[in-house]
Amino acid sequence: MNAEIFDQFTLYPESSLLTFALPDEHVRFLAHVGLPTWCAPNMHFGEVGEKWVLLPAIEAGSKRCLALGEDRNEAPIGIDLVDHSVWVLPHQTEPLFMARNVLELAKVLSRFQASIDAAVDHDSSAYVERRVRASYLHSFISWANEESPSLLRAGSYWHGVLLWLGVPHDSLQATGLSDRT
Repeated sequence: MNAEIFDQFTLYPESSLLTFALPDEHVRFLAHVGLPTWCAPNMHFGEVGEKWVLLPAIEAGSKRCLALGEDRNEAPIGIDLVDHSVWVLPHQTEPLFMARNVLELAKVLSRFQASIDAAVDHDSSAYVERRVRASYLHSFISWANEESPSLLRAGSYWHGVLLWLGVPHDSLQATGLSDRT
């Protein structure tokens, strides 16, 4: 994770992580590097919900996940305990794919935050007013399309975020992003 982009990081207790049979590399990353305590698009990592303890296991449909944080709608963000992919688990809808694993999640968060920071440096209200210019998001979209197209497929978390920010659905379809897995 990039300490120049993020102010604070949440480190997760290694002993607790080990009880969930996560890959060693993921455990080391979460325990020693961590995830940003807060990042765009208004998500945080650490304690999940007012009543939950750190690192609860949660069920969402057929998924059993280890909760790491919450998105802007207070939906848990968690690691699937079977394939170690990362998902947003909305309360009323199907889970949304976020990353193939926590290592990819860290890269995605850094890339997206850098795009948003550049836009906000130019226009301090760009993000909250949802007027981030496409030119600021282009590097994130290009990187995701090349590294892991499933990040931007229709129904993924990042696809929804880009639509929320005003990236036209047609422009995602035109590049083939919404149909790739």
